[in-house]
Amino acid sequence: MNHNIEFSLVLPTLNRVQELESFFESLLLQNYNKFEVIVVDQNTDDRLVDLIQSYQKHFPILHLRESKRGLSRARNKALQYIQGDLVAFPDDDCIYSNGLLRNVAQFFDQNPQRQGLITRIFDLEEDENAFKNCGDDQAAEVDYWKAYRVAVSCGIFIRANVVDTLRFDEKLGVGAETIWQTGDETDFVFRAIKKGYKFYYSVDLIVRHPNPLKKVAFRKLIKRAYPYGIGHGYFLATHDFLSSKMLKAELNDELSQVFPKLFKGDWRMACYSLVKGIGTYRGYWAGRKTKIKADSKLKYRFQ
Repeated sequence: MNHNIEFSLVLPTLNRVQELESFFESLLLQNYNKFEVIVVDQNTDDRLVDLIQSYQKHFPILHLRESKRGLSRARNKALQYIQGDLVAFPDDDCIYSNGLLRNVAQFFDQNPQRQGLITRIFDLEEDENAFKNCGDDQAAEVDYWKAYRVAVSCGIFIRANVVDTLRFDEKLGVGAETIWQTGDETDFVFRAIKKGYKFYYSVDLIVRHPNPLKKVAFRKLIKRAYPYGIGHGYFLATHDFLSSKMLKAELNDELSQVFPKLFKGDWRMACYSLVKGIGTYRGYWAGRKTKIKADSKLKYRFQ
């Protein structure tokens, strides 16, 4: 294996210190030390300064400040500074499993024809998918449907040449100045596939991430559901990759679960599904209007 393959770990962060420290600790446990961390600090204070200085003794950390919010914006800023051969996008509350970086480096060394790798995302405490309806048990080449099912940013590893030609859409993702608060990483992978880059999904390589539906106060859970639904609907409207039957099923997925969850007495998740389902439809119709307008402008340009 080529032991000189270096990673650039692009890590935007906001309002988290202990979680970031846990991620740094997981890096210390890696049996591979060819990496740099690019922290994009979106806090308005200096809460991370001592932590970053402490870990800079162990591995390279570039500390960037970005006062303007937006996950996609922060990632794009960091991509201007990468030095590595491979780029990853860890969340500030995820954990890299032991040996992950060595195994990812080995994968790319042995598969020069592939430009991207997507790992499985498991819960911090259990060997189950950390995100609802995301992840499956079948390793495979990544097409649009597979990307839709498995692409989560903290499990995406790509060759540096991909970001020479591609950036995250700053209209999408948490903290964006639009209502589209999700879908950024899947959109990124979709556009990479459209450019001809080849991705593979592995079920053996694991990144750990807290399940956002567990141990979350009800108010926060519901507050999160609606914008996530809007972003999901917008993504479905602006990427034509599903048959009409499958599109209908995806649009109705959350709403179809409301009554079964109520019947089981799970009113908490029934409310979550209802709010997210309503958001999904709002995002879809807003996205359709956006796409129709964009298509009309494109058609006019070529007339």
